[in-house]
Amino acid sequence: MYHVYVIENESTKEKYIGYTTNLKQRLADHNRHKNISTAHGSQWNLIYCETYLHKLDALGREKFLKSGSGWRFLKKQLSHYLNMVGNDELKIGSISVPMGVDAVVQNSEGHILLIKRSDDGTWSMPGGWVDANETPDEAIKREILEETSLKVKVLELADVIVRESGSVHLTYIVDVVSGNIRGSVESTDVRYLPIESVNAWHADHMDRIKRVIGQVPKSRTKTN
Repeated sequence: MYHVYVIENESTKEKYIGYTTNLKQRLADHNRHKNISTAHGSQWNLIYCETYLHKLDALGREKFLKSGSGWRFLKKQLSHYLNMVGNDELKIGSISVPMGVDAVVQNSEGHILLIKRSDDGTWSMPGGWVDANETPDEAIKREILEETSLKVKVLELADVIVRESGSVHLTYIVDVVSGNIRGSVESTDVRYLPIESVNAWHADHMDRIKRVIGQVPKSRTKTN
């Protein structure tokens, strides 16, 4: 997984664009002045991030964002978030891209771990939003633990989509390490189900599962 990111210097408002496979470590390195391009000024803050499965896609996106067209796109995207939150006092540099994470968990029978949401009664993959100063990998493990009481390990990032609103949504393939299924206040039911038996899906979760379902090797999954 490759992250294309934009950081801004808190004092000078200078911006820097780069890519990395470890966003948390890279941000720490920038603020420890280990990168010659950012080895000056004060705190560097993350203001924009996109995630890609392939290195060449990330490199191409980094190159685009460094171009004149890329900067115009970036300003437009950040302005969109400013309008979306409806706060004219917010500075563009303080707005980040919402990123959601969900996971396909499959048992030996080929059934998918699904959550029946308490808010609308639909079925969805376990998942949620990435918190500040948290990597997507950390977020999906936290969300699954909170929603199902299962501890998992991330096997791979299988799908990335960007909605019209601009939010980025990642679908992971994960493997259960330990635990017994137990729901939370956010759900009324949690169980493994064949996807064809589900009629009420949350948003586009069925389509996203179908896109990655063939990528889940049966030998790497466990039944709980």
